Amino acid sequence: MGNSSDLKLKYSEGVSRSKITTCFVTVSSSVQVYRAKFPRVPISAGALQIEASDVADQGHYECVANNTVGTEYSGTIQLYVRVRRLAPSFSIRPPSISEVMLGASLNLTCVAVGSPMPYVKWRKEPATDMTPDDKLPIGKNVLMLTEIKESANYTCIAASDLGIIDTVSMVKVQSLGTNEKLH
Repeated sequence: MGNSSDLKLKYSEGVSRSKITTCFVTVSSSVQVYRAKFPRVPISAGALQIEASDVADQGHYECVANNTVGTEYSGTIQLYVRVRRLAPSFSIRPPSISEVMLGASLNLTCVAVGSPMPYVKWRKEPATDMTPDDKLPIGKNVLMLTEIKESANYTCIAASDLGIIDTVSMVKVQSLGTNEKLH
C-alpha cells in the first residue's frame, strides 16, 4: 500500500503502444480509467503504472490498444495490494517519575505509532479521562498540567483496532520549603 505498481501488458507483435487509449479496472464492478483523467495512473509504452497504490486499486486489469489494423486486448493481470498492519507501540514515553514543586506546571508527552496510527489519550488514576473522546488525537498527545496540587499517576493509552497499550507516569509533588515529598 502506498507503493507504485507497474503492470506490464502484453500485446501481439506490431501493435503500437502509443495507441493505448483505455484501461479497464475490475474491482467490484468494471470501471473505465482514461489516460487524461487520472494522473496517478499513467499509461505509456504498454504499461499501466499505479502510483501510491491503495486497497481500492486491487483487482483485475486489462488494457485495449487501438490502431489502423484494429483493436487488441492485453492479457488480464491481477493486482494484489497488501496493507502493512502494526499494533501500537510507544516511540516516546513520558517519564516514569516527574518531581515538581507545589503549584508548578508540567507537560507530559506521549507518542505512539502503528498502522493504522493509534489514538492517544491520558487518564488520571483511578479512571478520570483527561482527553475528551470526541477530541482524541492521533499519534501524539501532550498533557498540560498547571497549578499541580497533589501527587498522582497519569496513564497514557494508545489504541487502534490492533490493540491497546498503556504506560504510567507518576507526578510527585514536593512541599514548599522542605525536601519531604507528599504522597
